[in-house]
Amino acid sequence: KLSAAWANADLTGNGQTWDVAIRYAKNWGEFRVGAGAAWRQGVVVPLFGATEDVKVWAGSATIMHIPTGVFATGAYGNFQGDGALSFLPDLKGWQGQAGVEEKWLPVGRTTVYGTFGQLDVQGYSGTPRVMGLGVVQAWDSAALDTYATWTRYDLDSSGSEDTLDAFLVGARIRF
Repeated sequence: KLSAAWANADLTGNGQTWDVAIRYAKNWGEFRVGAGAAWRQGVVVPLFGATEDVKVWAGSATIMHIPTGVFATGAYGNFQGDGALSFLPDLKGWQGQAGVEEKWLPVGRTTVYGTFGQLDVQGYSGTPRVMGLGVVQAWDSAALDTYATWTRYDLDSSGSEDTLDAFLVGARIRF
């Protein structure tokens, strides 16, 4: 699938925004694959009184072995601000996730996964990282997913202990 959009994006009529994305999904024998990539360039909503250009591109890909439910996902993104937003650092980040999805319980599929990623921030000496573990239980008869996750955010700023551990438990109704 290919999609694109264009807009005159600010109140003065001088700003333009456009983006383009491509998506792919297909089963190849015992494997399910999906991928996507997108590019966006143009103005953002007024920030500190300015509407300026940004350039963003991102992509991701996933592969799953259907009989075993073993999967891996990778994603990469890049953000650059121009004009009044040039004070923002350029950002480049990637994240990977791997796990298994299987119907171990009669109520629905269970997904167990781990994730890791990092961010490259222009002008910042550290390397911020994120890592975590999670489990999702589908309840097919109720169109419900329950989940529990642990995520550690680590700023890696010159040997300090700038970390945050987040524990989330919740549910999502699919409709």
